[in-house]
Amino acid sequence: MSFVNTKQQRLIEDSVTNHVKYYDKITANYLKLRQSIFKLNASITKQLSEENSIVSDENKVEVYQLRFELDRAIEAYTSHLQELERNLVIAKDIKPPYRSEANSEFKTLQEKEQQLTEEIKDIQEVQKPRLDKMMSLVKSFDSNSKSNTARAMNPYRLRDLDKNEKVTEVDLRNLLFTHEEIVTLFDDVTVNLKNGNENEDHFSLKAQAIEQLNNNKIFEKVADSKYYYKLHRSQLRDVSASMAVHDYDELINTTIAEITALTKQGNDKKENWNKNAHKLEAIKNLLDDMDLEMDSSM
Repeated sequence: MSFVNTKQQRLIEDSVTNHVKYYDKITANYLKLRQSIFKLNASITKQLSEENSIVSDENKVEVYQLRFELDRAIEAYTSHLQELERNLVIAKDIKPPYRSEANSEFKTLQEKEQQLTEEIKDIQEVQKPRLDKMMSLVKSFDSNSKSNTARAMNPYRLRDLDKNEKVTEVDLRNLLFTHEEIVTLFDDVTVNLKNGNENEDHFSLKAQAIEQLNNNKIFEKVADSKYYYKLHRSQLRDVSASMAVHDYDELINTTIAEITALTKQGNDKKENWNKNAHKLEAIKNLLDDMDLEMDSSM
């Protein structure tokens, strides 16, 4: 059971009064007739309470007049109520087209609301935490990329990495390499420099890596067989947490273009060196032949 407070009751009464006043003339006339009957009854009652107890002729005429008006109002009001009942039956059985359209639009709005609620939930519970973590990682990377804020590595931190590292910071374990892992990184590069000739003498990058491991500024030896890669020492580009995605894409494309140009330049120099070597060898052979001819002539 629902209860109506005073404010709601006043609002209902005002709505009914306005509807009757402006839209229901039959009911308005009936209420006006009731007021006239009430006034006449008060006047007659006052006259009867006096000593004479005589009703005036004017009131008697008004009584017959109001009785006639009441009979006519009863007929009109009865027909009006019957029409209202028929309208209620029609409204119950036949739904207006705007109602079905409103229901369809309401259902569509409910689906959109549910979709938006799911999207907001996904943003709050999935995307925002992920974005916060990414921003923290970028900030941590930016901090480790600068020499004045880089985190130092020592045997004590190396021992506690597995239990103290935070997921929102750069995992320093990814910057640790063994001696064998570093040497293996140069295997493919050394093979590519052979240019398909296994007997060709070449500059061994592996040998250079082994020689410089213990004497460089990029790798720091933190254990017997482990080296710490100093991120801030190896930074070739000016990157920071304020860079956007397209900035990184442009940086990557520029780096790839420079690597391609350096590779082509190296191949060109190697080809020129081979040509010059062949020329020198041809000159040497020519000089040797000339020496032989001079020896034979003597």
